[in-house]
Amino acid sequence: MRIERLNIDSAVFGGTVLAIQDFDSAQNFSAFEDEYCKLYDPKYVSCKISLDQICDSHLLEKHQFHFIECQMRASKKIRKAYDVSSFTQYSFDPIKDERDSANVLEIAKSTFSQDRFSKDRLLPSDISGKRYQSYVQQSLNSKNEAVYKLVDLRAGKTVAFKTHRLLPNNEALLLLGGVHSDCKNFGIGVVNSYFEINALLAAGIRKVTTHFSAANHPILNLEIGEMGYHVEATFAVFRKIYRV
Repeated sequence: MRIERLNIDSAVFGGTVLAIQDFDSAQNFSAFEDEYCKLYDPKYVSCKISLDQICDSHLLEKHQFHFIECQMRASKKIRKAYDVSSFTQYSFDPIKDERDSANVLEIAKSTFSQDRFSKDRLLPSDISGKRYQSYVQQSLNSKNEAVYKLVDLRAGKTVAFKTHRLLPNNEALLLLGGVHSDCKNFGIGVVNSYFEINALLAAGIRKVTTHFSAANHPILNLEIGEMGYHVEATFAVFRKIYRV
């Protein structure tokens, strides 16, 4: 097992946030926890394990880690572009710098409601929005990541956004996507996803991978039901709050 400090989450939480990687129930977890507590004095620690290891979660529960989310990893091979000829009222363009990011950051602040941070009753209600805003800002400042905005040209309004990270071997990791709260339930999420896949295909990407909460039914239905993503793995996420 190893411990990873999450810098963005730590800044948002105002204290050290850690993630346990490569969980191994055969190791001495008490000693492992004592060591990282002495080194980091954490505020929040998470551990994600495959559902194939679900019986090992009893060790985490013994140490006051609590189940907080079921997460899925899914992928899709890109073979052809989506037909977006009927969506001429929209433009899908990259954001180059933070001066053009205000509308996207505002969407990121309020659009997410099905993730483990927004659902956790022991966390401040604004943690989730601040966290996602920070991750969008990171994508703006990363050479291998991109932020796109979907603009309704008729209304002159940014209605959605997407972020992704380019990987080797013509692959990409889809990071965040959100729709303006005023525009949900109108199919904007589908349009947003179509445009992103087309942009990635034009850039030479041939495979994309994404992660999402199993509680996020709109995304589940969109990416698996509508767009044909294949589930590769399912995880249980546990967390322990040391200090609020």
